[in-house]
Amino acid sequence: MPNYNLSIKRNKEIPRIIEWNKLENYKDLNPKKLEDIDKFTGSFSEEEHLKYILRSNNLITEQELNGKFVITYKNNGVLKKLMYEPLYMDDLDFLNPTYIKGYIKNNMFDTIFLKKLCNKYYSFYGQASNINPIYNFINYFEMGKFDEQLDYDLINSIKYNIDSFVNMAVYNYKKGQRTINYRGLHDLAAFIVYQNRKQANEVIKNSTVVISKETQKPKVKVKEYKQITFEDMGW
Repeated sequence: MPNYNLSIKRNKEIPRIIEWNKLENYKDLNPKKLEDIDKFTGSFSEEEHLKYILRSNNLITEQELNGKFVITYKNNGVLKKLMYEPLYMDDLDFLNPTYIKGYIKNNMFDTIFLKKLCNKYYSFYGQASNINPIYNFINYFEMGKFDEQLDYDLINSIKYNIDSFVNMAVYNYKKGQRTINYRGLHDLAAFIVYQNRKQANEVIKNSTVVISKETQKPKVKVKEYKQITFEDMGW
């Protein structure tokens, strides 16, 4: 298992590791453990909240407020980064495999999301047997042949494939024992969160806001953030 680091990157600069465990509430966490990085970033509501706390404690510079957080690690001595942004408070539900299964099942008729998920994981070892039936379901649904009442058995079959897909993505199986593959769990959670954020941004981008000439310019309220403890989060 590689060592991971929460880093901040500006433009084309090499990401700089942040010594976030210097903060009083997080000294007991391991800054090189992916699970503990998720616990840390997950105690903040959003990226700006995290930047506010880090800047207030001189752990990032004024210039780095314009940077992006990345999670970095080394593979054979080569610096790499995880594909997606860190997880925040509202994202933590996706670190629960049962929640992920329910979320995908509840969105199984969102074929755009389902296709992206299948495309992402198709080449992963052993996943083709789960994903091929899901691809077939997507085609069947998009051709207008699906009938929720008549295709009850099909729905249950696809739900079984979804369960199997998630299990294979987030668990390790050895000698009859099942353990969490935390990197796999994090990556699947981060992928879903990224797709949600992307969709939300597209909705905002495509929305047209009409402001009448009589409308006064609203006052801008500056957000005030506080540092949240694990007790606040019920951990």
